[in-house]
Amino acid sequence: MCDCEGACQSTGVSRRAFLERSSAAALGALLVGCGDGVLGGTLGVDPATGVSLVTVSRFPTLAAVGGVAFASGGSVPLIIVRTGEEAFDVFNRRCTHRGTQVNVSGAGFRCPNHGAQYSLTGKWTGGLRTGDLKRIAASFDATTGVLTVG
Repeated sequence: MCDCEGACQSTGVSRRAFLERSSAAALGALLVGCGDGVLGGTLGVDPATGVSLVTVSRFPTLAAVGGVAFASGGSVPLIIVRTGEEAFDVFNRRCTHRGTQVNVSGAGFRCPNHGAQYSLTGKWTGGLRTGDLKRIAASFDATTGVLTVG
């Protein structure tokens, strides 16, 4: 029996803990159902220099460290990974084998054509043997919230 206010006698899980876990699971399922759970967006391009400009606040998944976003609009499709409060890693989203765009898979990325797998740091971790994802130079201006890529 469960008293619905305290811990469930059979599992030891409180009602509050059950509801918190259920809500988190439902949100995760909703994100998976809507796609890969990674929001994408379009880049701005500085006409004077040709470099890509990413306004980080326009990519909600980059709000927290560990967030991942896909961006397009420049010369190559990008993966942006927030690695710190003011630090980001940026990679070319194309698989190094044949150029297919990789997708989020678990705690990294996977090529849908040949199964190559990469970590969030862009390193090859399994599947078809390829090189690491190509890292792209980027700098972040915390004052403006803009990531300059390339």
